[in-house]
Amino acid sequence: MPEKNDGIFFISVLSRRQEVSFPRAWWKKIWGKPNQGIISEKISLCRLAMYRSQGLLPGKRIFSPIIPMDGQRGMTIGPLLYKGHIAWENRWSLEAFPEFCRRVYQMEKRLNRNHIAYNLNPGYLHKDGVFLASRFRDFHKIYIGQGIYLSWQMQFIGKNTKMLAWSFPEYGKTDFILFFEQLRGKFQTNKGTLKRE
Repeated sequence: MPEKNDGIFFISVLSRRQEVSFPRAWWKKIWGKPNQGIISEKISLCRLAMYRSQGLLPGKRIFSPIIPMDGQRGMTIGPLLYKGHIAWENRWSLEAFPEFCRRVYQMEKRLNRNHIAYNLNPGYLHKDGVFLASRFRDFHKIYIGQGIYLSWQMQFIGKNTKMLAWSFPEYGKTDFILFFEQLRGKFQTNKGTLKRE
């Protein structure tokens, strides 16, 4: 559990397909506006979730690269998966994290109404590392209340980043390490903490 109750919130976005073509009839339903005459549009599913995250929290968002996941995890969950992250630059109080989780899970439910396979996990970057929330318990997870378990995925030691024995393998990829190191820099330079909206 983080020692000090503030950090940067993010969402981990996992999708089963890289992109999808949206017909005209879906456009307004998903984006909330007409498609301006376009019959269909191909868009990365991760990018779609990133777009729809607008309004979950105030402040500027930062987006990670979207990478294909390979190896054992992709084989056990299903077909080739794609993963990306959305983060907000502001530092937030941990008191606000359960409410943030609730909003993320609501967003996941809305996105999956359109038969698009999404898994959204809220996360939290603290001075000690990167923590990922889940609704499922496991031996390495800490229960923080309201049905939420916290898993330590990356540990910051000095200027270095260390993976843990239970870390998802994709967090060891260079693109994600660089993304979270960028967030760590934002955390260190942004001294203010927002308690709640």
